[in-house]
Amino acid sequence: MPAILKEKNFRLFLVGDLLANFADFALWLAMAVWVKTLTGSTAAAGLVMFSFALGGLFLPLFGVLADRFPRKRMLITAHLLIALLLLTLVMVDSKDDVWMIYGVIFVYGLYGAFTAPAQAALLPSLVPREELSIVNGIRQSLHGALRLFTPAIGVGAFALIGGPGVSAAVSCVFVISALVLLPVKTEETVAERPTGESWWAEVSGGVRLLARTAALRQIVTALGIAMLALGFFEVIGIEVVTKGLGQEASHLGFIGATQGVGTIAGGITVGVLLRRLGEGLIVSAGLLAGGLATLLLLIPSYPAVLFAVFVLGVAFPALATSATTALQRQVPNSHLGRAFAAFEFIATVPQTVSMAMGALLISLVDYRVLVVVVSVVLCGAALYLASHSGQWALVGRERDEDAVVEEGAREPGSDSSPALPEGR
Repeated sequence: MPAILKEKNFRLFLVGDLLANFADFALWLAMAVWVKTLTGSTAAAGLVMFSFALGGLFLPLFGVLADRFPRKRMLITAHLLIALLLLTLVMVDSKDDVWMIYGVIFVYGLYGAFTAPAQAALLPSLVPREELSIVNGIRQSLHGALRLFTPAIGVGAFALIGGPGVSAAVSCVFVISALVLLPVKTEETVAERPTGESWWAEVSGGVRLLARTAALRQIVTALGIAMLALGFFEVIGIEVVTKGLGQEASHLGFIGATQGVGTIAGGITVGVLLRRLGEGLIVSAGLLAGGLATLLLLIPSYPAVLFAVFVLGVAFPALATSATTALQRQVPNSHLGRAFAAFEFIATVPQTVSMAMGALLISLVDYRVLVVVVSVVLCGAALYLASHSGQWALVGRERDEDAVVEEGAREPGSDSSPALPEGR
């Protein structure tokens, strides 16, 4: 990492990225608390999260934009626009104005879906390809560290200066993030829209890219299966604490901090491992570790639960970091925005569905049944991925030069889609 930090462009990108994430983590919980304070309704506060999640539905569209326009310019523009929009919340002063919070948070969800593909696609133009795994792992660790304390800072700031004050402060942070990114020098590859290609063909192009490459298709399939169960954790956690351990729900904070520590350790570790092992193998190992650790939540023991959530904290960065690195290494940079957006969309939809299913099932079945379901699904996804020999073939090989699809390659009979290899 010290060698990478000598690169000024990357240092600026990292600082801008951390500032934006700091603002992000500080904002969303404070907004939910603000709505709860204004309305007295927990359900109304929950709609804040729902409003934010709706933005993910537009990921495929924004992935195309990330390939059509300079990504640095997209990030700076998005930071400045969301900063300006957040300032409108200074006018909220009663429950009659809650609709403004919902509207802003919905647009804020769009902002997140807009910037995510641009960030993922911009990074390979700033960092040597052989360092991508380390950089992605470090970013996961730093984001995990921010998640430990930033939401509490946001809620604390809300208690001191109120919702309008938090909105104005977060707006300033986004402006600073945009200014930090301004000096970053990039050599970006912007794809031109092929003549005669329909808009739908462009929007769905990311899914086709993932489907046509065996290694990526298998990783995305495994993660999609896992996400069908991972949403259950949203309701399992409080049941484990209150019923399994017999503790107050407030203990979730301490347990969440333990998972955050695991996330920091996991991000650093997976970045190093990806230099020697294939991305698919790391994803498989992370899913298996997560599945086995989930079973420990059945034990009514505080140490067992803490160990389980620490392992989960270590395992989950392996999934995100490995998948992101695999995309950055195996997809042409000119098409990386839509490929990353497709991956995020495929992962987000099953997770959202499982969150809704978990909220319904928790009142019908014992939480321990859901724990077992999560474990079985994660282990099954791990075995599915490990059963493909192509994922093992990547172990110990130099992949940086030959894993990336040659720019300009075309599928036979097509003028628009790059022809990706069927597997390695």
